[in-house]
Amino acid sequence: MIYLPLALAAALSPVALSFAETPDFEALRSMTGAEALGPGLSRLQARKGAPAACADADPFAITGANLKTGECADLSEFRVVNYLEGRPNGYLAQTNSYDAFAWAHGFKTDVPRFASYPIVANLKHEGRFWLAQLDLRHVQAVYFQVEEFKIAVPQDKLHDPAIQALLGAAGEEAERLGPAALPDPLRADIAASLRGVAQSGAYTAAHGQLRVDFASPIPLASQDGAPAHSSVRSVVFSIHAVAKAYDPIKGMQDEYPLALGAYSAREKFVGSVLEKKNAFRQYRLNLSPGDLEELVTLYLKSAERLFRERPYNTLSANCGSLWFETADQAFMLREHPDVVQRAKDDAAASLGRSYPKYAQYALAAYGWLSNPRDLAGEPWTELPSP
Repeated sequence: MIYLPLALAAALSPVALSFAETPDFEALRSMTGAEALGPGLSRLQARKGAPAACADADPFAITGANLKTGECADLSEFRVVNYLEGRPNGYLAQTNSYDAFAWAHGFKTDVPRFASYPIVANLKHEGRFWLAQLDLRHVQAVYFQVEEFKIAVPQDKLHDPAIQALLGAAGEEAERLGPAALPDPLRADIAASLRGVAQSGAYTAAHGQLRVDFASPIPLASQDGAPAHSSVRSVVFSIHAVAKAYDPIKGMQDEYPLALGAYSAREKFVGSVLEKKNAFRQYRLNLSPGDLEELVTLYLKSAERLFRERPYNTLSANCGSLWFETADQAFMLREHPDVVQRAKDDAAASLGRSYPKYAQYALAAYGWLSNPRDLAGEPWTELPSP
């Protein structure tokens, strides 16, 4: 990236830079987001309205209490993505400080449609949290990816009513729909899963995520004292239960806060594939730029509200079902009600909306799959570039 002299940056910026004392441009590059964006932060903190007991040293952190227990949510690993809108007027303000900061870190200050270039905080990359400016108009590819992982139920817990409700939910739904309503592979997989649980207590769970690969790297700026700036080419939007060790039974009892997060693809791959050894299936999606922008914007806008109003639920408010709820809203706003109705009427899609393991059937019903016949997906095995 070419960094222009400050005087030239001021001349080209839509809001001219004027400082009582002209700061050193290299010093601006070394500042964290919190330092450089100063004037807007008091408004940002006031908007968040987090209880004083749950405050965080990072002014961009969205903090709050567990809706059931009242305890402060532990956001050291999972954070709620903080949507700072397009050009950050309002909460970060069109300040001289922002313009200089933007030029220093490669953020855009003058684009035709700022909704296409949203600025977010709390994007996790290399174990730290960053400010990022997305570029939703220059996307190379979009994938829905399904992360599979094993859960083992102790034999002495298999007959617990809560365990039975969780493990039998998909089977009961399949039985209610009837054999003619579901494709053979789906019915066979559900039956095999139930047999496996009965025999060993082990079953395969899944976690649904959306990955966006950008045409060129998007800029990152530190918000927590890390090296001042970086960039990534891919971002994963992933919905998590905020828990050190996730228990799906507690997840049915509203025990966990709900975090709609943003991660670099590299952060996700290292943690899930290299460290946890989890397998991924990925499905390339056929989304128009407008549909993608609406979907991602709704995800970003709803993150804080859902964190404050709705707990995670293993069956009804999970990493898959909330994506499809967001898709319903996006398609209604884009005036595609027929797509939403088709997805709700399809029996296999109905299961796919609630159970991420079968999300491919919902993706097909929405008409999102680039290859409608590809329900097996492709493995995600290549470490994303920095």
